Amino acid sequence: MANYEPGKNRKIILSAINWWDEESSRLQIIRIIAYLLFAASISGTIYAAIKGALPAWGVTLYVFFAVELVFLTFMYAIRHSGDVEIKRAIFDLRLKREMQWEFERSMLAEFLRLSACLTNGIDPELKLPVSQRGRRVAPKLPFPIIDRNEEAKELIREAVKPYFKGFDQDSLPSKQLEAVVANSNLIALDFIAYSSETLIELSRNMTAELDEQLASGNGTLDGVDIHIRVLVRDTSADGEWMIPLARSEVADAEYAADLRTRFRNVQRSELKRFEETLKNLVPPKQVHFSVRGYHLEPLIKGIVLNQTRGMFGLYKISDLQEPSGWDYSGHDIDFCRIKQNGGPFEAAAIHFFNDWFELIWNDAYSRSIEK
Repeated sequence: MANYEPGKNRKIILSAINWWDEESSRLQIIRIIAYLLFAASISGTIYAAIKGALPAWGVTLYVFFAVELVFLTFMYAIRHSGDVEIKRAIFDLRLKREMQWEFERSMLAEFLRLSACLTNGIDPELKLPVSQRGRRVAPKLPFPIIDRNEEAKELIREAVKPYFKGFDQDSLPSKQLEAVVANSNLIALDFIAYSSETLIELSRNMTAELDEQLASGNGTLDGVDIHIRVLVRDTSADGEWMIPLARSEVADAEYAADLRTRFRNVQRSELKRFEETLKNLVPPKQVHFSVRGYHLEPLIKGIVLNQTRGMFGLYKISDLQEPSGWDYSGHDIDFCRIKQNGGPFEAAAIHFFNDWFELIWNDAYSRSIEK
């Protein structure tokens, strides 16, 4: 008589129960039964052809096989139609949030426009100017628009100035001087974008300017740490857009997949090139490069140096022709200068940028992604 092993037998029973609890296991048994009934039905058909009559057991097999086939079809329909219905319900919920989302963005844009008008002494009333031909034309934005590439180069010049010859601390405003002292031996640059395509041009201009400054022989960045933090849109499959990009469920899924592929390619190529270029200009151990992907809808784009100076822009929304829907427009964003020691609008904007950046950088709204 075999020895009784309670522990071993209990594991066998638990394994059998767990196997039966899995849906795939039960479906496998049902499929096996269906295949056996199908084989038996064929045998019954051959037997009836030979004998010239269909026996009672053959009729029974046909009935069982028909019932099994209907059951399998029903189970397949429930399982797969459930996924479709759930996806469709989620899409409808996202679509219903569109009006609220557009209202909130419009309110924020109007608040920024009104702030810019009041701080620059501009009449906030929207008046369409008339051209020489008597036609109404779109008004120019009241923001102090700047050249993004020139401003990016200027940020690099401001970043290296404290470490180069001829730097006079007494010439700096009090707030900027406090920032220089607090960030001694540190250059911190914070980027926030949507697809990171804008960073292609800006990062190349910034690294070219840094190379030119170092080649001038006026100073070095030995011992100066460079911290780069980049926030871009999360391109993972679970990083779903809160609002559909297209009006139909199928078009939205296809367009979102295309955007993820494009964003991922840009991020992996350009951000890696940006980091490697910096490490070629200064010792690699001094470069600290971090990238996180955020889950929210894009709102602002900009760059800030040491949380004291930078440029800032608000994303626009443009209509899509194919597919029918809308898209974020980041290439034609108008940037304005922001700084702590600037006017009321510039000071308020950089305060908003820094708070917004730190909030999204938190684990609750973004995740670390590989370059």
